[in-house]
Amino acid sequence: MAFYNCFEIPLEIAFQPDFAELPAFKALNSLTDFFFLLDIIVSFRTTYIDLLTGDEIFSAKKCALEYLQTRFIIDFLSMVPVDTIVELCTGNKNTFLRLVSLLKLVRVTRLGKMIAKMNVEKQTKNILKLLQLLFFVVMYVHFAACSWQFVIFIDNEWQPSIYKVYPFDMYKQSIYYQYCQCLNIAVL
Repeated sequence: MAFYNCFEIPLEIAFQPDFAELPAFKALNSLTDFFFLLDIIVSFRTTYIDLLTGDEIFSAKKCALEYLQTRFIIDFLSMVPVDTIVELCTGNKNTFLRLVSLLKLVRVTRLGKMIAKMNVEKQTKNILKLLQLLFFVVMYVHFAACSWQFVIFIDNEWQPSIYKVYPFDMYKQSIYYQYCQCLNIAVL
C-alpha cells in the first residue's frame, strides 16, 4: 500500500484526474488509510531488540513507549487525511493543503529496515536492496514529473522543452499525454 501511495498521491496532486473523484477511488484511499491505522495499532505491540543488552523486549508498556519515541509521530501524521477532513468541514478543496498528504510517502523509508531484518541469505538481501534502489529511482523520476506538472498547474503556463515543438495546447491533451511529456522533461 505504501508503494501504491508513492505513485498515486503525487499523480493525484499534480494532475487532478477525473477518476480521483470517483467513489471507488476515494474508498480505496480510505481503505489504505485504515490499514495504516491498523499498522499503528499493531506497532504499539510489536517487540523490539534492546540495543544495550541485545535482548528482545516483550513488555507491552516498553514496546509502546519505544514506538512513541521513534516512529509514531511520522506514522500518525502520514495516516491522518488532513486534506479530506478540511474539505469535509469547509467544503473547499485547497490544492496546497493536499501537499500535506505527501507525508504518506515517508512510510516507504521502512523498506530498508525491513530488508535488513529479513531472515534470508545475504544474496537475497542484496537482490532486494538492488530492487529497492531501482524502485527509488523510478519513484524519484515519477515525483519529478509530477512536480513539474504541479508547477505548471500553479503557474498556468506550459513551457515546452527547447528540444521539441508543441503545436498545441498541453492543457487540452489527455492526462496520460501530459504525464508522458512531464516524464520526458524529468528524465532530461
